[in-house]
Amino acid sequence: MSEANKQTVLEYVEIMWNQHDLDRALGYLTPEMAELTVPHVQELFDAFSDLRVDILEPGVIADDEYVVLRLSVSGVHDSAEFAGQPPSGNRLTWESIRIMRLEDGRIAATWAMQDRLGLMEQLGGIESRAVEVHWAAGDEPPS
Repeated sequence: MSEANKQTVLEYVEIMWNQHDLDRALGYLTPEMAELTVPHVQELFDAFSDLRVDILEPGVIADDEYVVLRLSVSGVHDSAEFAGQPPSGNRLTWESIRIMRLEDGRIAATWAMQDRLGLMEQLGGIESRAVEVHWAAGDEPPS
């Protein structure tokens, strides 16, 4: 079951997030999950003209009905307001870790941990908290 669930999630990610085929992607979700997903997906598609998701290391991990993946999400924020911020025209990139639970071969639940702080900094919604580090002995960190 784990391998079939991994394949289902990989297909869903490609169809939904890289092909932007919402109608076809909804077939990978339970009706309840589809109802919850559509508004979020539409908001992202409206705001980012070329939204894309890439799967990062360690790839896809599956155990029974659970599938976990680490993602990089990117797109140009040029089409509509997002998170209260007007279109910036900038390419934004943020990471997410997703846990999905499948029932009868369809995604029934999903949980996400995302770099919302980094995303809001890129959107200009908050001042960057990035700190430049200078080592006392020069530019190289101690070994």
